[in-house]
Amino acid sequence: MKKYIFAAISLSLSLLAGAQTEYDALRLSQSELTGTARYMSLGGAMGALGGDASAMKDNPAALGVYRSTEITGTMNLGLNNNQPITWQGRTTNQESRSDITFNNLSYVMTMPVSEGKSLVGSNFSFSFQKLNDFNKSFTINGNKSPRSFTDFLAGFSSPNPPITGDVSYDNYDMPWLTVLGFDGYLIDIDGQYFKSVLNQGELVTPSYLFDQYGALNEYSFGWGGNFNDNLFIGANLNIRSLDYTLSSTLSESFAEGGGFDLVNKLTQSGMGLNAKLGAIYLPNNSLRLGIALHTPSISYFTEESYADLNSGLIPNDEKNPAQTPVNSQSFNLWSPMQLQASAALLFGKTGFISAEYNFVNYRGARFNGNSNSVQNFGDINMAMKDVLNNVHVLKAGAELKVSPSFSLRAGYAMMTPAVNTGYNDGKLLVRNAVNTNTEYFDQKYNTTYMTFGLGYRQASWFIDLAYALRNQKEDFYPYQDKALPPAVIENKTNNIALTLGLRM
Repeated sequence: MKKYIFAAISLSLSLLAGAQTEYDALRLSQSELTGTARYMSLGGAMGALGGDASAMKDNPAALGVYRSTEITGTMNLGLNNNQPITWQGRTTNQESRSDITFNNLSYVMTMPVSEGKSLVGSNFSFSFQKLNDFNKSFTINGNKSPRSFTDFLAGFSSPNPPITGDVSYDNYDMPWLTVLGFDGYLIDIDGQYFKSVLNQGELVTPSYLFDQYGALNEYSFGWGGNFNDNLFIGANLNIRSLDYTLSSTLSESFAEGGGFDLVNKLTQSGMGLNAKLGAIYLPNNSLRLGIALHTPSISYFTEESYADLNSGLIPNDEKNPAQTPVNSQSFNLWSPMQLQASAALLFGKTGFISAEYNFVNYRGARFNGNSNSVQNFGDINMAMKDVLNNVHVLKAGAELKVSPSFSLRAGYAMMTPAVNTGYNDGKLLVRNAVNTNTEYFDQKYNTTYMTFGLGYRQASWFIDLAYALRNQKEDFYPYQDKALPPAVIENKTNNIALTLGLRM
């Protein structure tokens, strides 16, 4: 019988090992095309236009364009039309999913300045903006294969320092995933290495269930100034909040009997702080130019994770499922800097066309420890330079005024891949990691948005409606095995946004 050490594991011991990876940095800092209906219907290309609650999150100078006090709120209906997923030659149909979220709420207060001064107006704002919605769920099933997670587990666990005693969670030189697999009889000790307990060439039938939810939100306090009606300058101080929950189950059924279910639970929450500066310049009545800088967000996160391994190989007289301790830890993230440039061409009172370019420095993201974590993030930070791309975002939009009150809109947006297309080394799990969830998404494809909308405006109120079709494709890996092809996940998300606004 194997020996185990199940003594109470102190919090300090669990904090000796790290849990973050380069893919965590990407998820914790990414934003999507969300906001007011007008903003969404124009593909987000409003950095040079201003006068919109969501344009302010891209270019704070948009606040200076306002001429009246305004309250704005937006509701969004998201319909996820998940496409069938093929993995290992087997296709699994997916259930569609819908959810209703609150995209934004903003209050803008305009304060005209006395005549004769270059500062024509000084405006202030408070706004809430949803930056990213993490709701995602899918199931994949594979055909029988001689490739098993137990093989990955044995390879990941070896080599290790000489094994002279028990395999336990309080052993600083032992990853928690190794201990869990050993406790679940998926791997065994072979000299100074670990090996799979399956017979050579034994077939397994795999499946994977993934479910996540949560959101990344931003609360902004802003100021915008109007100088001579041709130069607008703005600044925002922003507080970001994140709530994220992951539940996943990796299962395998063994051809010669038995199998396992590896269940992972992860929750993360945190707050961050950043600043944004921007300007809009009008060289003439037909042309608008915008520029903005977003400083990196300095964020503090806490997380809690644990895993259960229900294994058919565990003897009847031993505890099943095998379980890890609950790991609680905290860490800091320095998220990417952004630069934006935009332009708009106005055709009198008929309408306009606009374009915007964003540069997002994901390769500059960095993890840092704090007083409650002594993880060395050097390997992860170096890996991010290899794994992550600097992302380029192109946006374009157009608006046509059918009448003084009614407008039609259309837009397009494209984001280049966030993951290096030449990177094939998989998710980096550092030595001594407490990670037991091995899945990762390689965003190696462009993400695109096709958007349409309309608006009706009166002197004291307005209403806008938008439709946005988001196409995103990702390579999904339940765990790293170069011999197994990824599951290609194609998400088509239909978003319908409704904005109501009051002017005072």
